[in-house]
Amino acid sequence: MSKSCYFCGEPATSRDHVPPRVFFPEVKDLGQHYGDLRKQLVTVPSCALHNGEQSRDDEYTALIVMVSITNEDIGADHFLSKFRRTMERSPRFRSMLEASLTPTVSDGHQTASLRIDQGRYGGVMARISRGLHFHEVGTRLNGRLHIDTPCLGTGSPEVGFRDASRSHPADLQVKWVGDPRIFEYALAVEPFYLHMKFYGGFDVFVTPATTAERDDL
Repeated sequence: MSKSCYFCGEPATSRDHVPPRVFFPEVKDLGQHYGDLRKQLVTVPSCALHNGEQSRDDEYTALIVMVSITNEDIGADHFLSKFRRTMERSPRFRSMLEASLTPTVSDGHQTASLRIDQGRYGGVMARISRGLHFHEVGTRLNGRLHIDTPCLGTGSPEVGFRDASRSHPADLQVKWVGDPRIFEYALAVEPFYLHMKFYGGFDVFVTPATTAERDDL
């Protein structure tokens, strides 16, 4: 095991999953229909701060990703199984979720929007980004990152791995961790560029932050 943490360079004490395992359903969550979705997960060396102590933020961010209407059915199925149980056994988690909901109307129907803690969400996405870079290259990714999530914005169009407007490098290879139905990614090292796709529909783009961007991590 490498002696230094993929994120901060402090002495590594364990290995951290990237993305965190909470994104990958267990067989007991979805039954045998989808098969084992936790095979061949990726781990990187980590210190305690950037591994277990971040588990609450991992769980919170996975919830945000799972409830997106852009996902394939597997995302909703995961939410209805694992996170329904989580809310039943954890009144604190349920209260946090309910406090984040705002009543709204969509297409004439009463629904609710979810207010997102950008610091927690962005922090997890930055950790995943740095972990994937370490996995691919073997060195830490330095500098601040800009996290762009189109489906969390207003009026953002659906995007794909080869969307020309995103200027994807022509030779960028699409890879996956565990199972492509859960997580796919395409990464360029220099300059750094990362496109992540969760549950077949939740797209996240990560690039080096510029001085004009305030939502960097």
